[in-house]
Amino acid sequence: MFGNVLLLALLAAPQAPASQEGLTPPWQAATAIRQLQEVVNKTNSALEQLQVSSWQGLGASNYVEVADSVHRQVTAISATLDYLAEHPDRFGLVVRVFIAMLQLEPSLDSLTRAARQYQGGEAATNLEDATTQLLNQREKLMNYTLELVDFVENNRTASERELESCRRQLWKRAPESVTKTRPKQP
Repeated sequence: MFGNVLLLALLAAPQAPASQEGLTPPWQAATAIRQLQEVVNKTNSALEQLQVSSWQGLGASNYVEVADSVHRQVTAISATLDYLAEHPDRFGLVVRVFIAMLQLEPSLDSLTRAARQYQGGEAATNLEDATTQLLNQREKLMNYTLELVDFVENNRTASERELESCRRQLWKRAPESVTKTRPKQP
């Protein structure tokens, strides 16, 4: 029980500045997240240029559903990035955004091909450019995710060492406190 409380206290204690640990400092991470958000918004704008409903008359099927789904996903990613820029150390959110971005790629590629075939070059080129930038930013997000993983693992290892040191100190003190509290026998 005491070990769990101590571990929680150690984990909650302020850490050394992140840059010393190899993690991008929060202000730099927030800037990178805002850049990613700009690219996500550019992707959203490119999606809005698509006239998917008119493609159905040209032989395309179910692209309306795909475009709507991608638009919702991109909007959700943008909203998450807005929160993440304020809390760049939220590892779970970083992973969720990364996974969401991975899932977008096939649909964006499909919409780009369909736009080239059914709508014309400009819309397809805009979406393709936005997708390429999104993939480049996703690579940066992956690197940041790996930094966070290393940071968490290093802090966990350091916390475990500190916990073990505290345990040893407590065990060393235990016999002294026991002998001090025992009544002397006559």
